[in-house]
Amino acid sequence: MKKTVFCCLILVLSTILGGGSNLASTAPFSLSIASEPRSVKSGSPVHVKIKLTNISTSDIQFFVRNTECDYSVEVKDANGAEVPDTQHKRDVTCDLSGGNALVQLKPRESREFGIDVSHLKEMVQPGKYSVKVMRKIPKLTSDTVESNTLEITVTDNASK
Repeated sequence: MKKTVFCCLILVLSTILGGGSNLASTAPFSLSIASEPRSVKSGSPVHVKIKLTNISTSDIQFFVRNTECDYSVEVKDANGAEVPDTQHKRDVTCDLSGGNALVQLKPRESREFGIDVSHLKEMVQPGKYSVKVMRKIPKLTSDTVESNTLEITVTDNASK
């Protein structure tokens, strides 16, 4: 009996103190991404539409600068290896000065942003790639919010 009480106490304390890693995100917004077409020729742009939705019951406000700076992009090849950044991405400077615009969203309201993933990640080899975007808005949440994952196919430039 003492052993059962002790185990329950440990479980409750570990959950309270942060050991419960499966706790739901408290972020007041969600991200989803979509792309058309889902198959592109090597060297072609890979345009992705990002939809940020207020999933809270209150208005939210945040600043936007440049999608290349506001969002992190993760691209993995068919083997699960992360695709390297392009030279453009390595050269981008994301400082906080200038170019900020305030966005306000009511509950269930969304705003869409576009991004050319191939401008940021080396997606030139034919094959399948998985794409995901992330965003953290510190004034709204300490969580980094992740989008769904898209599969994009890059085909050989010579294929018809």
